[in-house]
Amino acid sequence: GKGAMGRVYRARHFGSGVASAIKILAPELAARVDFIQRFEREGAAMRAVNHPGVVAVMDAGSARQPDGSTAHFICMEFVEGPPLRRSLEKGALSAEIALRYARLIIQALGAAHARGVIHRDLKPENILVHTDSKGEERLVLVDFGLAGILDEENDPHPNLTKSRMTMGTVNYMAPEQRTDAKRVD
Repeated sequence: GKGAMGRVYRARHFGSGVASAIKILAPELAARVDFIQRFEREGAAMRAVNHPGVVAVMDAGSARQPDGSTAHFICMEFVEGPPLRRSLEKGALSAEIALRYARLIIQALGAAHARGVIHRDLKPENILVHTDSKGEERLVLVDFGLAGILDEENDPHPNLTKSRMTMGTVNYMAPEQRTDAKRVD
């Protein structure tokens, strides 16, 4: 997949054989310190939360490329399943499914908030719907690229978001986020 910050590749861990997803910061953004710092914050935000509704980080860091450039990466669990947006494009969810999904999303957000992590870009594209072999659904929050970390001691780059800065997707943004993303809690 491809997003604003880079690309995500499906991979397999050499030692364990476990499927994973590797997000690599776009080379043009890797030339800017502020984007490297945002990428590092994304990895720290996801790593801080241990919950089945939040994508798990296996590793993060950087690697020197054969051409001498540096690739910045986040290695995560691979979540098989489409984004919630695909389900919504088919029509309205039933009340039963909508309530179940809302409960699962709120539980994942609650786990993140308990660790001082605020997603700041929650939208159907950033929620994956995984169905296991038994037919059980698990919703997984992904893409913490705009996440805020409330506890500055756990934030590798606490001064990235400035006061009176707008960040996120306008149609899904909380009103207070439109005026000041730094103070969203």
